Amino acid sequence: MALQHPQALFAGAASAISFSCEREQPFGPTIAVEKETTVKTFIATLREAARKQALYVRTRNEIAALPRAVALDLGIYPEDADRIARQAVWG
Repeated sequence: MALQHPQALFAGAASAISFSCEREQPFGPTIAVEKETTVKTFIATLREAARKQALYVRTRNEIAALPRAVALDLGIYPEDADRIARQAVWG
């Protein structure tokens, strides 16, 4: 095996490095944008979960607070308030 000059060994790497540096949009900002989008999506998911949890608690409390006679007339058992509210909010 013949020995090559050190510059010849790294010639391909140097052209790849110069190519990536000459791009209009470097790698850094693209990753930052992806992270920002991921954080926004995560926050939106948390907000939606909190909204659904609040709706569940409110619905459960309203069903549980119904007078027993009214609830039975509607075909609702107050003891089933958890199940009914869960199904109403999350399906």
